[in-house]
Amino acid sequence: MSGLTSASVMLTDACNLNCTYCFEKGTGKGIFMTKEIAEKAVDFLINEALENEKKGIDITYFGGEPTINVEVMNHIFNYAMMKTKENNLVFTSGLITNGV
Repeated sequence: MSGLTSASVMLTDACNLNCTYCFEKGTGKGIFMTKEIAEKAVDFLINEALENEKKGIDITYFGGEPTINVEVMNHIFNYAMMKTKENNLVFTSGLITNGV
């Protein structure tokens, strides 16, 4: 058994800082993940978990600065909570942020 049940979702490549040490320094084009794409990612992880008899899914919010796209981040969280509950799965999530 395998099954991909964990993913880092890049909510945007935009950032509110321009840190000299950042691997993304100056490369952001201001691209934002949509709610539709976010739902497809959650659905994919849930299907993988169900097909491979896993207990849950995990999503890490990543970017640029993911909190710039907080609307979609909240949508992912709420959608994943609803869908995992419907399927008797556990949902965990994390956030990688610059904290600003």
